[in-house]
Amino acid sequence: MLSNGTQSADFIKILHATLQKNNLSHVAIACCEATGWQIQANMTRDVVAAGAEDLVGIFTGHTYTTPITVRLPTTRKTWQTEASDLVGKWSTAWYTNGAAGDGLTWAGWIHDGLTYVDP
Repeated sequence: MLSNGTQSADFIKILHATLQKNNLSHVAIACCEATGWQIQANMTRDVVAAGAEDLVGIFTGHTYTTPITVRLPTTRKTWQTEASDLVGKWSTAWYTNGAAGDGLTWAGWIHDGLTYVDP
C-alpha cells in the first residue's frame, strides 16, 4: 500500500462504512503493512490522529527496513506480519557472530516483538 497514514485513514473511513452498509461488520480492517516497524508506527500515529483508530481491527507491519523497537501508538491489537533481514546470507547456524541470519539473532527479534514495552 503506497500511502501515508492520513491517506490510509481517509480510505479506512470509506471502507468501514462500506462494510457496515453491506452487512459485513464482522470483517475487521487490518492496516497498513508498512515495510518497516518505524514507518508503521508513524502511519499508525497518523491514523489515530485522523480519528480512524476505532475503525481498525488490527495494525500490522513488517520489519524489512526497521526492527521492532517501539510499541505501535494504538490501543488496538498489533501484529508483525512479515520479516526478513534482506541483507544477510541464509544461515542454519544458531550463533556465529550475531549475524542477521543467526538463529539467536532471530530469537532476539521475536522476543522483542512479543515483549517490548516502552520505558
